[in-house]
Amino acid sequence: MPEVRHGAPDPRPAPTPPAEEPRRWRDRDDRPSRRDDRDRDDRDDRDDDYRPRRRRRKPEKAGAIGGMLLGGGIYALVQVALMVLGSTGFCCLWPGTYFALVWGIMAIIRGAAITNDTDRGEAPRALLICQIITIINFDVVNMILGILGLVFLNEPDVDRYFARNSPDYYEDDDDR
Repeated sequence: MPEVRHGAPDPRPAPTPPAEEPRRWRDRDDRPSRRDDRDRDDRDDRDDDYRPRRRRRKPEKAGAIGGMLLGGGIYALVQVALMVLGSTGFCCLWPGTYFALVWGIMAIIRGAAITNDTDRGEAPRALLICQIITIINFDVVNMILGILGLVFLNEPDVDRYFARNSPDYYEDDDDR
């Protein structure tokens, strides 16, 4: 029925609703709808809409390398302290003592950085090789940890992780 204004019929025809086309699977909108009803308890619905952001995770073996550097560095410093106290300073003539002292400090710093995800450097290949060289002080524990660290470092995902965290990494280098 036409709309009536002040007693006169409306000369315009009534608008017709647009014909709805059947929706195809491509046209379907899967985005979550806006919630107008805020009074109801919809905690479950919020969980359904939550999608966690994808984050690059550190490989477990990269964390193990950091832990082995950290533990090996602490072990080396304790061994140096015991050598100095046990030999009443005579071991200070042996250059391996200074090597173990410097390597232990560097390993603790780098191992803590790798373990805490604050490391932005190259792969610790040189530190792992130096860890093997601590055998000159009869440090068998660090030699074994160094060999294991180099084996872990040769894994493709660990190598890729350290390559991405290096300061000279570019997105085009992803073909590794």
